[in-house]
Amino acid sequence: MDYYKIIGGFSSPNYQQGVVPYSFEGGALNFVNGVPVPSNQTQPVTTPPNASVDNTGDAQLGWVGESFQQMYLDEVEVFNRALTDPEIQAILVRLKSDLLEVFQAVCEERLDEITLVWDPRPAVCVVMASGGYPGDYEKGKEISGIEEAERLDDVVVFHAGTKQQGDKVLTNGGRVLGVTALGQTTREAQARAYEAVERITFEGAYYRKDIANKAFT
Repeated sequence: MDYYKIIGGFSSPNYQQGVVPYSFEGGALNFVNGVPVPSNQTQPVTTPPNASVDNTGDAQLGWVGESFQQMYLDEVEVFNRALTDPEIQAILVRLKSDLLEVFQAVCEERLDEITLVWDPRPAVCVVMASGGYPGDYEKGKEISGIEEAERLDDVVVFHAGTKQQGDKVLTNGGRVLGVTALGQTTREAQARAYEAVERITFEGAYYRKDIANKAFT
């Protein structure tokens, strides 16, 4: 479940601000880890995303990789095969298998030997962005509180637009951090993610306050 608008609504600029993963199973979107797909947001899908491979020419190129249905709650529903920042952050915190082993199996064309093991708990990722993004924004703002945020149980802070300067971490992009948390329920994961966000500060920091709310409607 992607949140692509900076403040929500169709008139807001695009910018991926957070994500709550759903599953694709049996040719239709389903519940995963207690996170339902809101009935007013999508219709059942009867064709698996993998079927789109034949329409892109990738089958002739020997393409190997993931394919998933992506639902932008502020916009449209698409098929996607590119796991970009917030998607991969919310998914990989749940992966218990060795990712390097998976990559090696892909390269050696023996992916059928791999069984992925997942943490059954839901995850929520909240993006902290530079003020002004996706328009003009300033870089070089000192970030504090990352270590304090990561002291919380089941919280991982992913760096997106940052740089190290001496012993300081500075902003260096529009999407600065992906603050990701696991929880026994989606509400718990959401609360933990926002608790971690509140421990992190930098000048002009911005983030949406409604990530995962659609899972509760």
